[in-house]
Amino acid sequence: MEIFGGMMVMMAILGLFVVAVWLVLPFAVFAVKAKMERALDLLESVEQRLGRVEERLARLEEARGAREPASATPAAPPEETGQESVRP
Repeated sequence: MEIFGGMMVMMAILGLFVVAVWLVLPFAVFAVKAKMERALDLLESVEQRLGRVEERLARLEEARGAREPASATPAAPPEETGQESVRP
């Protein structure tokens, strides 16, 4: 009988632990879900802003290329020619 009583105490403790997890877990899941949705919205807005900046930069480069003559194109930067730049 003592074994049965000890097992019941252990099962009661485990049961309380399971009930506590069962009650807390939904709140944790919904809190994480809300934070993830907010992060996704923020990421989408950043991506849209970056797209607008890239479009604006492409238009500026096209306008700049149309204004400058072909012979006045700048030389390639050192990274493209394989030369290293020297900084003081």
